[in-house]
Amino acid sequence: MKPSFSGLVAAKNGQLAVTLRAPNTGGTGAISCRSQANLGTDGNGILTLSAGIGSPPGMWVHYVETRAAYGIAEAGETWSASGPFSGCQIVVGSTDGRVFVAHLAQQSGSTADTDWSGRGWKGDVWGRWKVPVPSYDFYSNSVVFVDWSKGASPKDISVVRVDLRTRSMGGFDNGPMEIFNVVQVA
Repeated sequence: MKPSFSGLVAAKNGQLAVTLRAPNTGGTGAISCRSQANLGTDGNGILTLSAGIGSPPGMWVHYVETRAAYGIAEAGETWSASGPFSGCQIVVGSTDGRVFVAHLAQQSGSTADTDWSGRGWKGDVWGRWKVPVPSYDFYSNSVVFVDWSKGASPKDISVVRVDLRTRSMGGFDNGPMEIFNVVQVA
C-alpha cells in the first residue's frame, strides 16, 4: 500500500510492526544503507513495514548510529520510510533524476552532519527537517514516510511522521507498537 497521509491518519490509535532487520554497518562517513520495503497490513489489521517488494514498491533507509545513512530510489519506487527518529533529521531531494532520502543521526558524538556535507555526490535538497522526540511522558520514536508518487519534485512530495509508543528508548519493539500520533511534515 502507498503511505498516504489519509491512510496513515486512519491507522492512528492502531498499531505498526516494523520487521526490517538492522543493517550490518562499520566504518565512518556517509553510508548508502537502504533496502526494499513493503507497507501492508496483517490478518489482524496491524500495519506492517517489512522487507520485500511492495505494491507499490518502497525503500527503507536504515538508521545508522552516529552517522548519515541514505538511500537513492531504484526504478519503480515511489515512497520511502526511515526510523527510528527521536531528534534525528531527515533530508529529501534528488540526484541524477532519482529521489534520495537520508537519515542523519543526531545523538551525542554523531558525525552525521559532517558525513552528509562530505558525501561524494551532490544533489538538489528539497527539504531537511528535524524530527523531534514525540513524547517525553513515555518511551517513543517516529517513522517518517516520504511519498513522491504524484511526482518527483519538491511541490509533489508528502512527508508524514508516524509517532510510536515503545517499550524502551532508541529502537523498535519486537512486535506491534501503538501509533499515537500522525503529523504532516511537508
